[in-house]
Amino acid sequence: MNSSLLRAGRVFHVCLILFPVLTTACAKGTTDPSSQTETIGSFLSGATIADTQVAATTRSGAPPASGGGPTATVTSPSPAAGGGLNLVSIQGSAPFQTIFLSIGAAESSSAAPPSILPTWALRSVGLLEATLSAAVIQTSGYLQIDLPAPVTSASVVLSYTSSLPGRFDLQVQIASAGGASGPVAAMPKALQTGNGVIELVGVVYGNFGPNPANPTGPGLYGPLLQGATVSTSLDSRTAVTDANGAFDLVTDTTNAIGRCFRVTITAGGYPTYSSQGWIGSNKESGGVRFTLNPPQPPDLRSCS
Repeated sequence: MNSSLLRAGRVFHVCLILFPVLTTACAKGTTDPSSQTETIGSFLSGATIADTQVAATTRSGAPPASGGGPTATVTSPSPAAGGGLNLVSIQGSAPFQTIFLSIGAAESSSAAPPSILPTWALRSVGLLEATLSAAVIQTSGYLQIDLPAPVTSASVVLSYTSSLPGRFDLQVQIASAGGASGPVAAMPKALQTGNGVIELVGVVYGNFGPNPANPTGPGLYGPLLQGATVSTSLDSRTAVTDANGAFDLVTDTTNAIGRCFRVTITAGGYPTYSSQGWIGSNKESGGVRFTLNPPQPPDLRSCS
C-alpha cells in the first residue's frame, strides 16, 4: 500500500529574438524528441478486480478496435507512483464482461536534451530543460481482464512497476459478453517525484464471518459498502468507496516508510473502523480488505 507517489513535454511556439540563427528551427516548435519503445510491462506489473481478485493477463499487440461495444466512464486519481497502486472505477453504458488496459501517449522523464538547441541556449531563454528533453514512448501490448459474468461496473486495482518510464495516458476499453469492444477512455497519469505522498487503496465490506458451507475454511466477506468514508490521522483528505466498495485515498502527506497513523472508516448502520499502525513498502495486489463488523484487519502493524 505504499506509494511513492512527473510530468513531461509538449509542443512550444518559441522565437529566439536574441539568437536569430535559430529562429527558423524553433518558430513552430517542431523539434522532434527522440523516441523509445517499451512494453505494457514497463508500466503495469498487474491489475486485479478489487473485490473478486480476478487478475489480468498480458496480451501482445494492440487491444481490439472499437466496434459498437459499451462505453466506459472511468475515474481514477491522476498521480501514479513507482511500485504503488491506483484504483480505476469503471461504469459501463451497458453490461460488459471484458476489460482492456493499455498505454496511450507517453513521454520519458529522463531523455537527453534535443540536439536542435544546446543546453546553454535553453537556459538562456528560460525554457524547462526537463520538459523539452522528454522522449516519446511507443508502447506495445495490453492487459486483459475476463470477468466470470457481465457487470455494469468494476473496480480495478493497478499495480505499477517500481521504475515507471514517465508521464503516460492510461487507456481503458470494455467489451460486451458477445465480444464487441467500445471506444477508448483515456486518463493522463502524472508520475510522482521524490518520496511522493501516502496513498491507501482498498475495499470495504460490512461483515466478515464463518462460511456455513465450509465452517473450517475461509470466512465470508459481505456486503460491499458503497459510500463509506475513509480518512486518516495524517491530514484532512478523505475518500468515499465506489459502487464496488473500493477506494483510493491520496493524502497530502509525504510518504515515509514506517510512518505511524490511524485509519478510520465510517458507514451508516455499521460500527466505525479505527486502527492505528503503519503501512510500509509491502502491499497486496488488490489493495487491503477492510471489514467493519468485526474490524478487519484488527491492526495495521505495530507502531513500535
